[in-house]
Amino acid sequence: PKRIIIARHGESKGNISSSAYVTTPDWLIPLSATGFAQSRQLGSRLKNLISDEQCYFYTSPYLRTKQTLATVLKTLPSQQILGIREEPRLTEQQFGNFQNVQSINSAKNERIKYGRFYYRFPEGESGLDVYNRCSSFVNTLYRDFEDSDVIREADSNVLVMTHGLTMRLLIMRFFHYNVADFERSENSRNCGIVVL
Repeated sequence: PKRIIIARHGESKGNISSSAYVTTPDWLIPLSATGFAQSRQLGSRLKNLISDEQCYFYTSPYLRTKQTLATVLKTLPSQQILGIREEPRLTEQQFGNFQNVQSINSAKNERIKYGRFYYRFPEGESGLDVYNRCSSFVNTLYRDFEDSDVIREADSNVLVMTHGLTMRLLIMRFFHYNVADFERSENSRNCGIVVL
């Protein structure tokens, strides 16, 4: 493809308040009103970037990423949309099940001391676990480029709709950054993009 575009979802209700995770599973946290507005802006930026070129989309199955992508897709005519694939390996880092605010804040403070890449959340994942998912996804992406007449077109684009940490780990994998580079990195703003 001409470009691989990695995008973070719009602002979610969980980005506003971590108390959202107490009663709602992470994968069902929706966008906020601001998140929908950011998603519309992302759609305009994507349209300006790819012009009349076609694009294939991979998305995390989380509600906030699907809502972001659905909003982005409204800015493109159907002939520009080559396909959409829901990809579970693009999900957010698993922080555990329903989250107790005090426990998760304590774990996040401990993670700062231990290191974000290797720290494993109780009942959840480490950054390394997410990196391994990202590596597996990148291998699939390359196979899709080889095997699919749709994505292989030189003037087509691929957009990967994901989450902040997952986005950083995908970039780490694509560019072979080391753990120290990851530790110094920060999440993109909501609806931020990286164009490869």
